[in-house]
Amino acid sequence: MYEKKLKFCIEYEDDSLVKALEQIPPLPEFSHEFRIGLLRAELGTAAFDVYLIDLHNTELIEAFKTHSKAPAKVILLSDSASEVPEEYWEFVDDVWVVTPKLYEVRRKFAALQQNYAVQRQRDLNANMMLSVIDASSAMIWFKDARGAHIEINKKFCDTVGKPRDVIRGKGHYFIWDISPEDYSKGEFVCQETDVEVMDKGVAGVFDENVLIKGGMRKFKTIKAPLFDDEHKIMGTVGIASDITDVLNLSIELRAMLDRFPFGVVLIDTDQVIRNVNDKLCKLLNIDRADAIGQQETFIKALFFNKGWRFQNSTLDLSALEDQSDEWYYEKNGQKQWITVTNEEMLDVFSKKIGNIILLEDVTKEHLNAEALFQQASTDLLTGLYNRRYFYKNVPILRQKSMSDSIIFIDLNRFKMLNDEYGHEAGDAALKTVAELMHEEFADHNAISIRQGGDEFVVYLSDLSLAKLTERAEHFQQAIKDEFDESEQMRTLQASVGVAYTENHLISLDELVSAADKSMYESKRSGGNIVKVTVLKKSRKNA
Repeated sequence: MYEKKLKFCIEYEDDSLVKALEQIPPLPEFSHEFRIGLLRAELGTAAFDVYLIDLHNTELIEAFKTHSKAPAKVILLSDSASEVPEEYWEFVDDVWVVTPKLYEVRRKFAALQQNYAVQRQRDLNANMMLSVIDASSAMIWFKDARGAHIEINKKFCDTVGKPRDVIRGKGHYFIWDISPEDYSKGEFVCQETDVEVMDKGVAGVFDENVLIKGGMRKFKTIKAPLFDDEHKIMGTVGIASDITDVLNLSIELRAMLDRFPFGVVLIDTDQVIRNVNDKLCKLLNIDRADAIGQQETFIKALFFNKGWRFQNSTLDLSALEDQSDEWYYEKNGQKQWITVTNEEMLDVFSKKIGNIILLEDVTKEHLNAEALFQQASTDLLTGLYNRRYFYKNVPILRQKSMSDSIIFIDLNRFKMLNDEYGHEAGDAALKTVAELMHEEFADHNAISIRQGGDEFVVYLSDLSLAKLTERAEHFQQAIKDEFDESEQMRTLQASVGVAYTENHLISLDELVSAADKSMYESKRSGGNIVKVTVLKKSRKNA
């Protein structure tokens, strides 16, 4: 603890008084300093804490009475208290009666020390309390039961723009610069919560709208009752944080989130949804309040129940671990894709405070990619796949197939059709064959292409030789029937060649070449016929 030195100035002719006082030990944390004789130059200063003056030194007392303004105690020394003139009591704190054995002086000196000790402790407590509340970034105040402010901290003073001494003892309307009329209405002045706390005798937390000179402010306030030494409620203490700017920032954040062209979900470290934006609400047809406060699995569960499919099967969005997932949905031919990205949110200390989940509709990008792929891998006239697609995807199907087969189709007299009726008639014939191929070979493990010109190729897997032959002949007959019904196309014929194997050592090129040769055998036989070749050994192993 800090030591306090009490300084005494003694103006008394008998030095036995000084000697007696010097023998009295100071209280703990105190020390004494005695000085004999008063310099007139020190009148009105704070050089001493206590002045002990002989009552008979009238000249000095009058001078002291006239000039001294220091906050020190003035004690007169006399043989009798009754000798003190009445006008001296206006500035004299006490009279000590000096007797030969100085009993009263010793007793009063001890009492004086005790009073200083109590006062010093009170001052220290007050200073410590002010230091504590002034260090707070929140507004702190103490009120009596009538609403007058007993004490306030620096933050309170800064907020209202008034010094502490001006605020002490004042009420709300004066401090916050509102009219007495508004104050009398009891609205926006915190009266209700003060009364509630004092009535219940317990602390409470309140959201308060406070009207000040600059307008409305929103406070988050903790209030508690103040008790006197008899444990009776004498007022309240309040601790408030101005959350107006925070709430405004929250509104700005919400507005910013709602401007994003994709869905946004904010999740805290407990995987609880703290905010979502308008785009996500429209996507799921929910209100914002439906999502806030839910666990993060709530979002993906909604998509799951609506029929969406996920690459990542878990419903836990945080399992993405700063990666992306793609969700897909199709209904009535309408397709939709969403890319879901999860990123951690960090505070200023790089500590994780949650996650931000972005759900971006990438349907347009997927459809554009599909269109580009379609252009790159299909024949524009017939809509069938082309050779590039064929040689990229057939080897993939062959890896799991038990048998592989190729059907090769060529149109006889196609040039004559073009020459006689024009290219439009030829294009119509090619489209007719393509439509029949779509109908006849719609298997998931079949790939139909336009090889070029009037040549077409179909790959089929996992068929028996008998079933393959049957389907090839049925397809050839379907082409014949379709051509026969057209006056322009009835002269056309389809030569169909088939190659079949159960040997995976036979390459795709060997299989296509064998089907091509079978087609030429069909053509040499007059067309409208199916020729089949079975490959058992690869040429390399023959």
